[in-house]
Amino acid sequence: MDPDGHQKNKPKPLVSKKPPVLPPFKYVVRDTKGESKDGSDPDRKLVEKYLKEIYDTPRGKEIIDHARADKGFVGIVVIIDYKFQNGESDIDYDDPHIRWNPGYYAPIDTPSGPGRASPRRVFAHELGHALAKDYDYPNNQNGNPGPNVTNNEKPIAGAWGEPPRIRY
Repeated sequence: MDPDGHQKNKPKPLVSKKPPVLPPFKYVVRDTKGESKDGSDPDRKLVEKYLKEIYDTPRGKEIIDHARADKGFVGIVVIIDYKFQNGESDIDYDDPHIRWNPGYYAPIDTPSGPGRASPRRVFAHELGHALAKDYDYPNNQNGNPGPNVTNNEKPIAGAWGEPPRIRY
């Protein structure tokens, strides 16, 4: 109550306490042979978990909501490849694909020195390519990591408390 006896408005929390929920999302999780993984598969469950965690960040929500604006849903194909030592994306506008290794920790440069990007962070980085259509500047002389790192990976990883990548 304020001095005049009126109820003060309580500020809204900045972070939702509800578990993250995905918007309408159509995704297929496949292995390298093209076989689809069903809902009980651990890799599919991990993809869904990471999609929810990405969507629970302000930037993740923004790129996923923007990607679904035209169709009413987000469609993406995730290819699980445990032999692949990185992540990659096909940014075809009609059918985005991510090839990703859930066990791979990518080396990155952070303000405190060399580090390792978690598989969740690598997935978020590739989702930035696939849905936001942003790209990287590999081996750029000025060290600029490019729009995908700056616009997507940094704000998503930062929301999780992970250090920023300073070079690609």
